[in-house]
Amino acid sequence: DELVGNTTFQVKQMLAERLSFSANVPHRVLLNLACDAHAEVAKPVLINSARLKDEDLIFVIEARGTDHALSIGERTSISEAVVDAMVATGDVDVMAAVASNLGAKLSTRTLHVMIEAARFGKKLHEPLTNRPELTADMGKQLYWWVGADLRRAIISRFGITAGQVDQALENSVN
Repeated sequence: DELVGNTTFQVKQMLAERLSFSANVPHRVLLNLACDAHAEVAKPVLINSARLKDEDLIFVIEARGTDHALSIGERTSISEAVVDAMVATGDVDVMAAVASNLGAKLSTRTLHVMIEAARFGKKLHEPLTNRPELTADMGKQLYWWVGADLRRAIISRFGITAGQVDQALENSVN
């Protein structure tokens, strides 16, 4: 633990890369690397370490912000609790990373938040359109904020008719 805290950037980066897959590293050493001020040092641990718990990842997101959250967005699987913390940052890049990661578990509430954010964040359009959790109602809402290609994809995926699109528009206007 002392070695990690009192060494150069390059040594910490090398240690993080080597220790990120190890099951025999003390938890506090992994957490120390995951919380490093340099996102490049933290990245391998945040992506690869199965030993980091949800509460560890949430702590890192809250303590370190966007660059660390983007690394967490590359994990092969991300729990709902961690996804919620990532989306709570309000950062469109972080939300896009989550939406693009099919190993991330998105709650209905979180999907609604991300669909609302898609109104102003084009980076979210395609990843949200491709989410398996997206329902027809969510697709109809997203439909209004995406380009023509994604509109066609939504119509094709959910079998939405022109009448349903008109009805959704009327409901929005009312």
